[in-house]
Amino acid sequence: MKTKATLLIILLLNVLSCDEIDKLTEFDVRDNFESVFRISESANSEGQPVTITETVTVDISTNQEIADNLNLIQSIAIESITFKIENFSGNDNITLSNASIAFNNEIITLEDINLSSAEDSGTVYNIGTASNYNTIANILKNDPSVTAKISGTISEIPVSFDVRLKVDLKVVIDVI
Repeated sequence: MKTKATLLIILLLNVLSCDEIDKLTEFDVRDNFESVFRISESANSEGQPVTITETVTVDISTNQEIADNLNLIQSIAIESITFKIENFSGNDNITLSNASIAFNNEIITLEDINLSSAEDSGTVYNIGTASNYNTIANILKNDPSVTAKISGTISEIPVSFDVRLKVDLKVVIDVI
């Protein structure tokens, strides 16, 4: 009986130590990746709405630790996606409506935004759902670079503003 108990204890220690060893071979990289959509429409639309589309690239390999370990990425978890309006120039009542930000084909719908008020208040908009985050994380696990595209309708031009996009994420790298 003592032999069976001893073997059971040895087996449990091996299992536990394998998990502990696995944890020792992993490390996390947390970073936020910022990109800026620069939107500038200078023609006068005489009060008529205008559709806009701009793209940027979100590239997680700009982080050197991630770049050095691309083939060792075990998982990616997006913790948040946010944006804010900056450098607004135009009439105070100009709005962005029917807007979305797409990461490849994963679309996140945005609420209508009064651009002047958004900049004045410094509002940071949290966007996306857990499902959006998981899909975008899977895209980034397979390719460290993703195209983000903002589109929507501007109530009138001329107008210019920046949309500062920020993707906060955690990458788990397993060296063994």
